[in-house]
Amino acid sequence: MSTSRCVARDRLVNLLTIAMVGPNQAKTCVGHKMDSIEGQAPIIYVRSTGTLRTRESFTYDFPTFGFEVIIYVQQAKDAWTDAMACDRVDLLESLLAQVIETYRVDPTWILLEYGGESEVTEISLGTGGNRYYKECVPLVVKLGES
Repeated sequence: MSTSRCVARDRLVNLLTIAMVGPNQAKTCVGHKMDSIEGQAPIIYVRSTGTLRTRESFTYDFPTFGFEVIIYVQQAKDAWTDAMACDRVDLLESLLAQVIETYRVDPTWILLEYGGESEVTEISLGTGGNRYYKECVPLVVKLGES
């Protein structure tokens, strides 16, 4: 029976929640699309980007799952300054790097690694046009035989 990608995504969300959600970090980490992030940022969103199943024999394959960890941090508003927002994006990226380093090998997978370079952009969301920094970090999770 093939392993579902949601098993790896749920494990990743759990690890990121433990490491990245708390005071002066992110407010939440989710593995599903949210209707709105207004008032909930900084937020970590883990989304699936695809699967590659490499057939190794007639009885099993080695799945590789692609994920993107998206970090949203609201830019300057009220007492929250742009410098504070930039610092928070950098802190959250650093915490993500620690998770990848610590859990490179895990009971759920045989390898967790970067799938490419991250990218930071500025976006407007919501009816109020609130500005956010959005950092997208591609990850790859390789499972043992499935």
